[in-house]
Amino acid sequence: MNLLGYRSGGLGYVNVSAAADNKMTSYENKTASHARWYHGPNESEKCVSMHSGTEDNEVSWNDNDKLTSWATNGACR
Repeated sequence: MNLLGYRSGGLGYVNVSAAADNKMTSYENKTASHARWYHGPNESEKCVSMHSGTEDNEVSWNDNDKLTSWATNGACR
C-alpha cells in the first residue's frame, strides 16, 4: 500500500498530484475534522465523505481509483 497524501484537518480543497490522480482504493481520516473527496478536479463531480476518525479499507467499486481532488474542512454537502 502506498500513501498518496496527508493533510491536516480544516483545509480547503486541493487537486491531487498527477501521480496520485485516480489511484485511491482506501482511506483513513485520523483528524477531528470531517473531510471529502471528489471524482473530478476543483471539487467537481461526485463527492464522497470521509468522516472524522473513520477508515475504509476498500472503497466501493464505483468510487475505486476516482480521487482527483479533496478537502479536510467538512463532509459533502
